[in-house]
Amino acid sequence: FGSDEFKMKGLFPGPLYHGTPLYFFGTAFMVFGCPFVMMKKYDPEQLLKLIEKERISYIHCAPVHLQRILALPDEVKKKYELSSMRSIVSAAAPCPVEVKKKINELFSQQGAEKPVFHEYYSAIEFMSPITILRPEDYLEKPKRIESVGKNHRGGDVKILDAEGKECPPNKVGLVHVRSIGTVSLRYPGTEELLKESIRTIDGKEWYNDALFGYLDEDDFLYLVGRQKEMIIVGGVNIFPNEIEMIILKHPEVLDVAVISVPDKDFGEIPAAIVQLKAGAEMTKKDLTEHCKKNGLYGFKIPKVIEFVEELPKTPHGKTLKRELEAKYWEEVQRKG
Repeated sequence: FGSDEFKMKGLFPGPLYHGTPLYFFGTAFMVFGCPFVMMKKYDPEQLLKLIEKERISYIHCAPVHLQRILALPDEVKKKYELSSMRSIVSAAAPCPVEVKKKINELFSQQGAEKPVFHEYYSAIEFMSPITILRPEDYLEKPKRIESVGKNHRGGDVKILDAEGKECPPNKVGLVHVRSIGTVSLRYPGTEELLKESIRTIDGKEWYNDALFGYLDEDDFLYLVGRQKEMIIVGGVNIFPNEIEMIILKHPEVLDVAVISVPDKDFGEIPAAIVQLKAGAEMTKKDLTEHCKKNGLYGFKIPKVIEFVEELPKTPHGKTLKRELEAKYWEEVQRKG
């Protein structure tokens, strides 16, 4: 190809797992001769050391890896020269906006010439990134850093309402995708499952990814939350992602998962399971006040708050919310 993209030197903060977008990106770059440095086990300071030592210019990671870097003490983060970095590509889960901004700030302070944060939206079923967010996108319009990228860069996205009609710009609906993966999504045993996931529009099949989101007037995709994670409190729809983004703004919080827990009056309410930074201290009252000061109100303020040493994660960096919810819903009949 001869492009600079394939002269880069990459780093993965853990092993490649077959069948993930991380795996496909890694093997693709290896095929084109891009050398890689592999970490057997993720360690945020070790990652910074490797960037400096190996002159790494590209990283493919999950948001949790970036959160761990930002949680390092300032004196540690400022020890390393990071001018070689050009592209940090985040996927596997939506990246908090504050994390995107602070990663750019850190790498800029440590020598990177331009903003480094990139992001894309994908899934196993799609076989490729669907939307891609580049630094030039949010440099042109800062609001776009809240998105997961522009439509039509790797597939097509439609936002549909409950009746199957296409939503106008900035209206929240269900995210439907059409890509090389979705049009061939047929294999034994999936027939009944696909009846719920495939919707035909004007003779074309679209895959319902069970995500709520919207496209803006420039065709950038903003994800609001997962349909299966939505919490219905007394008839009010609550998206955990909105609450999590607010809680993550607190300087003492490393990670958080907002889940559904049972309530005798409303059926279910949101609960915040919080992982603090090493050595940090916080009370439930402190966190409640932080939520109120940052715009949460009513049912959106978690009534149940629990502090844990570490949130459970998949190998790809996704939080295992079902595992967290299990103890609350044991012997309780769930909604739906």
